[in-house]
Amino acid sequence: MTRTTAVRLRPTMLRLRKVVFYLFVTAYLVACPLTILYAFGYVFRPGTEQGMLKTGVLSLATAPPGAAIYVNGRRYTKRTPAVLQGLRPGAYRLKLAVKHHEPWGPRMVSIEAEKATVLDRVLLLPRRLRHAPLLPDAFDTLLPIPETHVLLLMKGPKLADLVVYDWDSAERWPFVPPGPLGEERLASPPIVTRGSPFVLVRVKRPDGERVLWAELRNGETRLTDLTRLFPARPLAVAWDPRAPERLFSLKDSAVNRLEVSAMTISPRLAGRVRGFGVSGQTLYVLTEHDTLQRLDVEGRLLETVFGIPRVGEPFFGAKSLFRLTALTDERILLLGERGEFVAVWRPFRLVEDGVRGFELDARRQRLLVWRRDRVGIMDLAPADAGNGSLHPPELRWVFEEGRDIEQAFWVHDGSQALLQDNGVVTLLEWEPDGEPVVHELLRVKPGRPVSYTDESGRLYYLDRATGRLSALDILPRREPGFLR
Repeated sequence: MTRTTAVRLRPTMLRLRKVVFYLFVTAYLVACPLTILYAFGYVFRPGTEQGMLKTGVLSLATAPPGAAIYVNGRRYTKRTPAVLQGLRPGAYRLKLAVKHHEPWGPRMVSIEAEKATVLDRVLLLPRRLRHAPLLPDAFDTLLPIPETHVLLLMKGPKLADLVVYDWDSAERWPFVPPGPLGEERLASPPIVTRGSPFVLVRVKRPDGERVLWAELRNGETRLTDLTRLFPARPLAVAWDPRAPERLFSLKDSAVNRLEVSAMTISPRLAGRVRGFGVSGQTLYVLTEHDTLQRLDVEGRLLETVFGIPRVGEPFFGAKSLFRLTALTDERILLLGERGEFVAVWRPFRLVEDGVRGFELDARRQRLLVWRRDRVGIMDLAPADAGNGSLHPPELRWVFEEGRDIEQAFWVHDGSQALLQDNGVVTLLEWEPDGEPVVHELLRVKPGRPVSYTDESGRLYYLDRATGRLSALDILPRREPGFLR
């Protein structure tokens, strides 16, 4: 190239560089503000009045993690757990899928401006559910002890037919050692209480009943004979898991205190009683006059929680015996033997009929409540009405197509529920704006209890055909990035 040609090209290169520079500055001035606005949740939408649109966020997490994400049929490169930003307000069709598992959806989810829609507990069930036999024996009945690692298994009516199984250690042992005691027959099902490794059993003898107090711990059963503390069969027995050496019994409309270590009885701590419960050093009693009271363990009145004047029919019905559960001194649940369910929330009282049971989700302050044909959720957190007053807790029915619901459990940190409905065990999912989704998991003999806890992530049941204790994995095994 000659010197003359190079001189001619130099102005051209300078003009080209200027053009590129101005294009870069223009792109920067346009893209940089848009990028900053996008980071703050705005997108540019031609045709809108202001040209800018506020967006929302979708946060997703699944068990197991690593699910592919499809929004309106479009697959994202991200996998769960993930946060999708910059979504315009509206309804989106969402699907989540991971290999060897049933897909979740497609379902419609709503995105609102300046808000995050959070689906952080999506459970994806395996296409092939894994059933694991745990014991080779055939059993007739499984008796769970909630909030413990222990299951009681029964082969027949004798004490020797009782077997204890610790699902955490996979250890089993006989309820009583071999010998004459094992030949004695149960007079009624064992009495258990939530969170306690102690069991109360009554056995038949020619000279009357014998009452045994059993501690199930560390692969052995420690027995104490409490027959002298029970001269007659009580209507109900209760104890606090934190103080198992002190029992309370209801007999002839009076509450008695029984001290196991001292083998003493303190009779008639409270009279004219039709229901009671124990929590710590407090005794809660419902009197025949529809008064709910708090007493100390000596029977001294601490407080009248509420009293209802008698006008016509009694507020709590005429005949039912109630079981009381105190969540706090001001939050008390009463469940009658005929299904009357009363939630006492100062200053509110809520009444439902036909309730069979409830389960507490303590972390989220919710109750799972079930009747024969339906399952509901009660939010226990006080709701502000906006004028300084509070709304009473609301019981919202999320499933109303049951046949004979006998049990229900929270699953996956309260995001789903497990139902035992006339022998059919199902997993129930619900959405605020959608229909409930029911997955059938297995079938057991109707009337045979099952047991579930998030701690193990397993459902324990007796196989319908063989009677063997078996387990079904509901939650995936612990994996990196997934917390139970």
